[in-house]
Amino acid sequence: MITDREILRLADEVYNDFLSDYLIDCKFEVLPLKKFLKVLEKNGLTQPISTDKPTNKSKEIGVPILIIDNDPKKIYLCNLIMNKIAKKLKKLLQKEFIKAIILHELYHVLNKSVGTRDINIYGLIKSEKRAHAEFKEDHPELAKVLREVKKKLKY
Repeated sequence: MITDREILRLADEVYNDFLSDYLIDCKFEVLPLKKFLKVLEKNGLTQPISTDKPTNKSKEIGVPILIIDNDPKKIYLCNLIMNKIAKKLKKLLQKEFIKAIILHELYHVLNKSVGTRDINIYGLIKSEKRAHAEFKEDHPELAKVLREVKKKLKY
């Protein structure tokens, strides 16, 4: 299991490397599942979560990372979902996966800071394609890691 401290260390490492090419302002926070789901819910990204019984929403929610448009941007990482995905990978790929997904999200932040973003489904698809294309061009080795993860998890 990759600790919260290690996830934040990897996030800071990737962010600092990214800053050498692009100027964006981000903060990272690792959250347990319950708090992560609350952030998703608060931002209209899930159905309300029942508090009267335990939930295992991590099976339904495969999104381990979320960007919130603040100043600075806030990137939330769910430790349980990140580790759930990472544990299906070989030990050597686990940290590379975390680096890759954080870097991919930083391209989303970069694209949002360049212009306005449509919050409809077409805008989201366009943002995903653009972030992935830039990520793949600048970091083909980490893009390959994400492709392997998607294949393995059938995303």
